[in-house]
Amino acid sequence: MAAAAPEPLVLRQNYSSDTDEAVSVRIRLQLYAYYVYLSLAAYFDRPEVGLKHFTSFFLRRSHHWMKCAKKLMWMLNKRGGCTIFDTILKPHRDDWSDGAQAMEHAFRVERTVTKSLLDLYEFATKKKDSNLCDFLQCYYLRSQVRVLREIAGYLTNLRKIGTLGEDQAQALFDKLTLERGDDKDWV
Repeated sequence: MAAAAPEPLVLRQNYSSDTDEAVSVRIRLQLYAYYVYLSLAAYFDRPEVGLKHFTSFFLRRSHHWMKCAKKLMWMLNKRGGCTIFDTILKPHRDDWSDGAQAMEHAFRVERTVTKSLLDLYEFATKKKDSNLCDFLQCYYLRSQVRVLREIAGYLTNLRKIGTLGEDQAQALFDKLTLERGDDKDWV
């Protein structure tokens, strides 16, 4: 008599089948944010641009989003889910006219990711998935409020000093504002 196949391990407590897709969409968006920030960092690191603190800021944000995407993948795996991989769009541009324009784009990316995470939180609430709700609150939503506030402050400063002229304003902002942020972890 042949041995019966073992029963699959069921880890999906309070976990709906459409959660994989809902979370995977957010993973792809976070990987897109990673890609955008990496593109921004590469631009500001060019010899002809040379704004090292802009580069450092955008690299930290890039690393942050890669770490966040990995964290969501880990959460899916621990709960018995599966990440659904798909195409990640490339950033819509590789060249930026100035730091203010790049920071405005960064702010839009952060707002888009935040809205997507809030939508996922609403999805989890409707599915009565308290584990996912807690995970999102603990690892994402609170820190996003701080990041949005910080980048909004950077934009305000860039606009205020923008009257000095583009090159002077960027250099001052890079030195006086972003240099202080190099110590921050941004997690």
